[in-house]
Amino acid sequence: MPEADRVGKDVDSAWRHEEILMTVKAYPNPQEDFGEASCTAGMTADGRWLRVNPVPFRQLRGDQKFEKWEWIQATVRPGGDSRPESHLVQPESIQPLRKVGTGKNGDWATRNAAIAPFMASSVAELKLDAAAGRRTMGYLKPLEIRSFTIERRSAAELAWSEKHAALLGRQMLFGPSIEPLERIPYRFYYEFVCPDTTCTIVHKMQVLDWEIHQSYRKWSVEYGAAGWEGALREKYEREFLVERDLIFNLGNIAAHQQSFCICALHYPPRLEVENLQLPMGA
Repeated sequence: MPEADRVGKDVDSAWRHEEILMTVKAYPNPQEDFGEASCTAGMTADGRWLRVNPVPFRQLRGDQKFEKWEWIQATVRPGGDSRPESHLVQPESIQPLRKVGTGKNGDWATRNAAIAPFMASSVAELKLDAAAGRRTMGYLKPLEIRSFTIERRSAAELAWSEKHAALLGRQMLFGPSIEPLERIPYRFYYEFVCPDTTCTIVHKMQVLDWEIHQSYRKWSVEYGAAGWEGALREKYEREFLVERDLIFNLGNIAAHQQSFCICALHYPPRLEVENLQLPMGA
C-alpha cells in the first residue's frame, strides 16, 4: 500500500462514534484554526473524559444545539492539542440524544454521580496530573469560596483584537449568517480555598461558563446598566454561595498547561449533595 494511502487509512480509522454527556460549554471565542468555537467537554458512559473541539455552537443547526447535561452522539478522534482528553469533532455529526434533568423531570443525584469519578482534592493535584500527562480537567468542591468578583475589561479589550476580528469575519463570510459574536465587557471570578488543606493558596480563577455570560447578556438588556449586576450577584453570589453546593469544573489552557480556569459551574441544592463524597481525590 502506498505511504499516502496508508496514512490516510490510519487517520480515517481514528474517527469513531461516541455518546458523550456534555457538562462543559464555555462562551465562544475566536480560535486560530477554527474561527468562532466553544470549548466543550463531557464524559462517556464507560468513564472517559473528553474535551470536544471545535464546536461552532452558534452555527450549528437548531436540531444540533445541545445544552449542558445533555447526552450527544458525535464522531470524534484524539487530537487538536497535546492534552490527553482532547478530541477533534466533526461538527456536522453532532446529534443531541437525551437530557439529564433536575427537579420534577430529573434528579440532581444522577448528575452528582456522573461527576464523582472526576473529583480532585486541590488545584495542586490537577497541576501535578497535567504535568504527568494524566488529566487536565476535573471537578473540585472548594472548602471555602471567599468572593465572587466582576471586573470590567480594559478599554483596549472591549473590542476584539484585529486578529480575532479577522478570524470571526472570515468564518461569517463562509459560514451561515449569524449575529456578530458579542465581546462581553466583563470578566467573572471566584476566589476559593481547596478542600486539601495542604494547599494554602487562595485561588482566583476566571469563569468561562457559557451560562454566566448569557446571564449578563440577558440581564443587561432586561434590567439595563443600573440593574444587571444586582441580578447577576443574586444568582451567582447569594444563591450559589448560600443555597447551593457550588462545585467547579476546572480545566487548563492548552498553551499554558499549568494555568487553570473555571470551565463550568455545578450547583446542586445543599441537601442534594450529602451522599456525594467530596473530595474523592484522583
